[in-house]
Amino acid sequence: MLDAMRKILDRGKAHYQSHCREKAVSQYEKERQYMKYVELYRRIIKNEKSQDFNNYNHLQQ
Repeated sequence: MLDAMRKILDRGKAHYQSHCREKAVSQYEKERQYMKYVELYRRIIKNEKSQDFNNYNHLQQ
């Protein structure tokens, strides 16, 4: 493991930079990430509404 870490350090940042950027651009498109957040927020809101409803029903009993 130590040898692998030394090899990475010896190659330096420039060796990995372009590949790292390509991967980030291809896998983390803005629109795709926006949609993931929108879906997450929808699930959170749905869950909160469900919990509010359940809490309300519990209070009515």
